[in-house]
Amino acid sequence: MAQPFILPALLFPVGAAIDAQASSQQAIYAGLDALLSVVPLDLCAYLHLPASSGPQLYLRRPDLSGLDSSAAFNLFGALRDAAASDRPEIPGYNTVFVSTSGPGSRGLHAIGRRDEKLDEHERAIIDALCRATAAVAHTMESTQKRYEPGRVAVEITGDIVNAHVEVLAGDERWTGRAERATAHEAVCAAALDAVHPEVSLTAARPVDIGDAKAAVVLVEGASTQRLGSALYQENGDPLFAFAVAALEAAESVPAPRD
Repeated sequence: MAQPFILPALLFPVGAAIDAQASSQQAIYAGLDALLSVVPLDLCAYLHLPASSGPQLYLRRPDLSGLDSSAAFNLFGALRDAAASDRPEIPGYNTVFVSTSGPGSRGLHAIGRRDEKLDEHERAIIDALCRATAAVAHTMESTQKRYEPGRVAVEITGDIVNAHVEVLAGDERWTGRAERATAHEAVCAAALDAVHPEVSLTAARPVDIGDAKAAVVLVEGASTQRLGSALYQENGDPLFAFAVAALEAAESVPAPRD
């Protein structure tokens, strides 16, 4: 007989101020962790797709910290392609997809195993839990204060690129500076310096997607890694897109605990 499954509750202190971004992340990761506690999985991922910014990847399996940058970019690309397809698939996995949407965002859970397929009971658990946690994420999305680059500037001196990035969030603004060997790496590092100096840049690279390109950025902070991305056209501003992608990645890094 199949064991009953109880959805976990997310509790916030009465009267406490709720950080929308942290609460959304908490809901997503609580759902992914709950799935792993009751269903053996090789793939446990959620791709959050805000209407006004690039996709954000939340991953429990495989462990992102155990992947090199190429494998991480490939998995992110497969999930992004799956979100845009009528017949989604993730190569190498027997995957169940759960699509959701809210006032200002869409989402795609990709849950699966390499060898065995998921049975009907497991699929029911996955569907219920994914929809419950995504509903929280979509609701919180509409209340979040988003970072966005206001100004991006670079200066090249010899083999070193100096970048200056001004970041806006509502009425607030911050500035960051960084030096790197390439312009897009310098811009990403400067964007991180502006809002989350404790988050470090792991990799940044352009990726071709049809007639457009994507700036894809991998960052590390709070003992975890996160991906961010932003599209730009051939005649667009790639450095601005890399700043956007870096900020998207930084926003999804869990807040440090007191």
